[in-house]
Amino acid sequence: MDLRVYAKVALPIFRASRKVRQLALRTSIIGVINAGLQVGSAILLGDIFNVIVGDEAGGFSTFWTYIMIAALLWAASSLFSNIEIRSGGALREHCNFTIGHVIGSSVFSLTASETNEMTSAIQLNRMNEDTQACSELVAFIGVVAKPITLAVAAVIFATLLNPVIPVLVIALVPAYAFVMARLAARSGLLFFDASERTGETSAFLHETLMGLSVLIPYNATGRRKALYSLRLKQRMRSMLAAQKNSAAIQTLSASSQGLLALLVLIVGGISIQTQNLDIGTLVTANAMVLYLWGSAQSLVQGVTSIAKLTPNLNRVSGALTGELHRSRHRPSAMRAAPGIRFRNVSFHYPGADRPAIVGASFTIQPGERVLVTGPNGAGKTTLIRLLTGMLPPTKGTIEVGNTHILPGETKSLFPLVLPVSQDVFLFETSVLENIAVGRPWATDSEIDTIIDMVKLRQTGVDKNAEVGERGARLSGGQRQRISLARALICNPPVLLLDEPTAAVDGESCVALYDELFRQKGKRTLIIVSHNPGAIETRVDRHFRIDRGKITEISFYNHVRESLSASEANST
Repeated sequence: MDLRVYAKVALPIFRASRKVRQLALRTSIIGVINAGLQVGSAILLGDIFNVIVGDEAGGFSTFWTYIMIAALLWAASSLFSNIEIRSGGALREHCNFTIGHVIGSSVFSLTASETNEMTSAIQLNRMNEDTQACSELVAFIGVVAKPITLAVAAVIFATLLNPVIPVLVIALVPAYAFVMARLAARSGLLFFDASERTGETSAFLHETLMGLSVLIPYNATGRRKALYSLRLKQRMRSMLAAQKNSAAIQTLSASSQGLLALLVLIVGGISIQTQNLDIGTLVTANAMVLYLWGSAQSLVQGVTSIAKLTPNLNRVSGALTGELHRSRHRPSAMRAAPGIRFRNVSFHYPGADRPAIVGASFTIQPGERVLVTGPNGAGKTTLIRLLTGMLPPTKGTIEVGNTHILPGETKSLFPLVLPVSQDVFLFETSVLENIAVGRPWATDSEIDTIIDMVKLRQTGVDKNAEVGERGARLSGGQRQRISLARALICNPPVLLLDEPTAAVDGESCVALYDELFRQKGKRTLIIVSHNPGAIETRVDRHFRIDRGKITEISFYNHVRESLSASEANST
């Protein structure tokens, strides 16, 4: 199962980046050359021992000749090791660069219902972990050629020394691999759990810092601090369990290296006494096994590291197997306003006492101007989220144009449907860039027209002015005008206004609605408000929502209610 996951991650990366393929091949070639240099130095080491214990003439000059050649091989191996490390680092960086687009795109493509401040730190932590997992996998593929080369050479020399050694190694390796695999799998789950707890702790701290302005006046920081300490303890326990398992892996690796060296010396010593082999063969075979084990250790560490990150690879494999580079096309013109139909729609928040929306059935024709009123908590915001696809209906069907939203499924309707909320989020940049978020290719004249439509200049704000962090340099009314301009510049077929002028004075509010109502028929306009004022008589339809039930108020009933209210006031 894991091999399939690894293939789903590695193959798209190699297909997507020519540079990654080149660096992986380069790292492999350098590793093979370095392995050859180590094999040569091991052979010379055996010859040096033969010269030391031998009595042949010219042994002294031969000894120093071998020493000089071994020193040259050692220097060349050190040079290639340096190149190999740098090439492996470059391979990781280019892998990070390649998959950063894909993983980042998967994060940026989340629907609005899946994003909030609490989950932002968790998403960031997961993105870093997933990127690391992919780079470790690709780097491991790049360095695996060196240990394989050393393994072949070690088996050859061990066979020359005594055929028993390869047989023992072949018998011991499966048992060793099985134990290491079990420990690595457990380590992967433990480290993944610790990583998730780290992300949740960071998210909790992030939310706490954002809400300090609420916690301090209510003297609630102590309770929050206790909860943060509890999360830290949970994270610490998970990390300690993971480190304990990792320590067992490292201890097993170190002890097995010593046992293998002792095994080679024992079997080799017996072979020298019984078969009259020279000591150089034993030294060479032992050096080769130690070289092999050093490389095997790096392989074990790599496999262990990948096993730790297997859950991350499993999570990101779906994103990587899709399109790595999706073309984005600019919409040429605004689409026609669609019709909207609710068919017996209900929505119930989990754990709530009663449904937020109950059996809503209505139809809004394309281009109509609709007003939705109701007291606070009646379900107006829930209705907005259902209309944008952010919430799936618990029961019934929602139709927006040709799009059908069934119970339990969410479908993003952006930018077909754009909401303008009274809670405005502005990026720390200029007014112009905040307005052009959804349409950065808009011309200056188009933006100026929208700015004039929302009467932003009359408030003394220049379009090139910096808004500050989350619009801190602007008033509430200025932020709401920018939010409305941001939606209008995109020409949405359906515009949802959720208390969009709550911070705008009365006269300016009337002027804003005058501009919107002049565009009758161009788009469907839905205005949600608990204090609609004069716009009640200017809309085509009026729905009232109370305790989740939506009823339509006819124009004649509305006029009758207005006249009754006027007579009561005059009396």
